[in-house]
Amino acid sequence: MTCGHCKANVEKALTGLSEINIAEVDLMDGTCEISGDNEISDKTLIDVISEAGYHLVSIADEV
Repeated sequence: MTCGHCKANVEKALTGLSEINIAEVDLMDGTCEISGDNEISDKTLIDVISEAGYHLVSIADEV
């Protein structure tokens, strides 16, 4: 992701999932933080990012 358009696309794709309330992309770090009320599978995250046209590199669980 390199621009505001990319940022918006990823955030929109992720917040389109019922499990995710907030998705915040940081273009400088190339990361995205998500939060929500329910657990979401890694496969679902990978699929949604892929469908948006991007590639998910890794997933880190932080509480």
